[in-house]
Amino acid sequence: MADKSELNAPELSSLDPTPTTTAPPAAPPKPPRPLSPMQQNKVTLKEAFPSVDDNVIEAVLIASSGNIEPAFNALLGMDSVSLRHRSDL
Repeated sequence: MADKSELNAPELSSLDPTPTTTAPPAAPPKPPRPLSPMQQNKVTLKEAFPSVDDNVIEAVLIASSGNIEPAFNALLGMDSVSLRHRSDL
């Protein structure tokens, strides 16, 4: 027959001397970097002129020192020239 001290003894697993540590929660992902003014202008021009190649938009932006207004006007002029050539065909 088991004596009373054995019946009231805690389980061995609860006597584990090693402390339980939980890993800290993972840091949230970093937000995306904001676009530079040149990149923003490139996106804006691509939305306005979806049929124009990205390299052409970038070249026009570089030629206009990153200013969107002269770049827009240049692309608008290029687009009207290409429309005139299409109507000649």
